[in-house]
Amino acid sequence: KATVVLPPASPTLALSRLELASWFVKPPSGPLVCAMHLERQVIAWSSPVEVDESQMATAGVAAGAPGEAAGAKRSTAAAPIIFDLRCVKVSGDVRVSVFELAPLLKEREKRRKQ
Repeated sequence: KATVVLPPASPTLALSRLELASWFVKPPSGPLVCAMHLERQVIAWSSPVEVDESQMATAGVAAGAPGEAAGAKRSTAAAPIIFDLRCVKVSGDVRVSVFELAPLLKEREKRRKQ
């Protein structure tokens, strides 16, 4: 007799915010946006978030830290970077990505012209 295995439940969630603390190796050069993906498709974007100096204090990394060159800088953000995700409802294969806004817009324009 064959056994039927059902997939796990996929409850609906409301994404309210994404908070990043001590996240960047190199400070971003401009505003950031967060994309919310469902089944590999972007379904919503956050509003742009400016990153200020209080969020991007850096500290040296010890020589030989795994995966990092000696003297590299790592973010030691005093204040988290917070994206408002506006309670977007999701379920299933959910992912979020963070992008610098200027290069994202430049790439969109380039793809429109193709």
